Amino acid sequence: MVDPAARHPSSHTPRLHTLVLFPELAELIRLAAWVDEVGNSLSLSMQRLYALQLCLQELAAAAIVNAKPRINLPVSIVVTLIPQLAGLEVRVEHNGQPCDITQLPTPADSDSVIALPALQLTYRFGRNVAIDHNDNQSRITLLLPA
Repeated sequence: MVDPAARHPSSHTPRLHTLVLFPELAELIRLAAWVDEVGNSLSLSMQRLYALQLCLQELAAAAIVNAKPRINLPVSIVVTLIPQLAGLEVRVEHNGQPCDITQLPTPADSDSVIALPALQLTYRFGRNVAIDHNDNQSRITLLLPA
């Protein structure tokens, strides 16, 4: 007997690909290798793989630099990729104190009082970018279109 879910691949639960990073910039090397591995397993085109690399490097670096630990709790950053029909859902979560990584701080020696938006690559390549904060974690979710 054939499993009904096997006949309808869209009814399958998408396979999650998850990586946990320490809050150190050296972890960006491990992230890049992981993205290459997952991208190849998902048969991503070079263009989509490059966009994914850029977005994740930017998001992870922003979290590493800006997320401050909570009392008695080290910061961890969780990167999750979820294949969807419309593209690839990307989530970057951290358990540090909530911080707004969508704005870069204005340099102290600058005459400008307006901070430039951060995450320029993420907003360039991603769609439906959502930022959520709660008491336990901060999450950025976006869709990298198919």
